[in-house]
Amino acid sequence: MIETKNQVIETKNQVFETKNQVIETKNQVIETKNQVIETKNHVIETKNHVIETKNHVIETKNRVFETKNRVNETKNPIF
Repeated sequence: MIETKNQVIETKNQVFETKNQVIETKNQVIETKNQVIETKNHVIETKNHVIETKNHVIETKNRVFETKNRVNETKNPIF
């Protein structure tokens, strides 16, 4: 377990590379302020996750989002 409380972690001009790893966060708050998070040539895959954003502004500029070979399936919908 890595626990950080009330700390400032600053990374500048670094490359972090993770290959074939599972990164799991439970009951944590991850807060980013005034940061640029940039991903290049990455595959980001989430399985069985709930991603919840509250009171956030997510802004994308000059981005192309491309989806290939996706199936969007809804089971047991309520109308």
